[in-house]
Amino acid sequence: MDNQMIFEVIVEKLEEGMKIILRGHPSFINEEKKKYEMQLRILSQYKDFIFDDGNAERFCKKMRIDCVDTLSIAMYNSFALLSDSSSLAYTYPFVSLKPCIMYLDDLLEGGISLDGISYCNKIMHLVVHNADDLKKSINKAMDKNIQQEYAINIKQLQNKEIYNIEHSAKEIAVAIKRILRKNNL
Repeated sequence: MDNQMIFEVIVEKLEEGMKIILRGHPSFINEEKKKYEMQLRILSQYKDFIFDDGNAERFCKKMRIDCVDTLSIAMYNSFALLSDSSSLAYTYPFVSLKPCIMYLDDLLEGGISLDGISYCNKIMHLVVHNADDLKKSINKAMDKNIQQEYAINIKQLQNKEIYNIEHSAKEIAVAIKRILRKNNL
């Protein structure tokens, strides 16, 4: 799926009144702003469009909220994340208990599988290849019943896959202390 198709779907959803927060990769934000200057200028004309360029003060002002962690606010206020192969494709579902809509080529979707684990996880990812897939996935992710299913399934996956999720920092500290004592440090 090319960027023009994504742009067209974003415009369509903005015209339907959907709020969209576009957040580029922090390392490439300036390059992306230059590369997509024309599209950003068009999108910025919509009141429900926010381009999060990493400037927390500007982001919070547009969201009409007190400034705290802007990524957390964006996650809390969203129903899904649209991503490519970014690490946020995993972080977002585990933090928000909401699905990630991933646009990938066939190689990444089928991709490399190790011990039955592949890049895409149907429990937390909706994979799209074209504009129609994207529209269907957005509508699916907006459905309240489906949102509830995702929350339950992602929470179960989280509990299964993430070691000691609620007390991991304590467990790490205990393990470090044990190693230090063993080595008389």
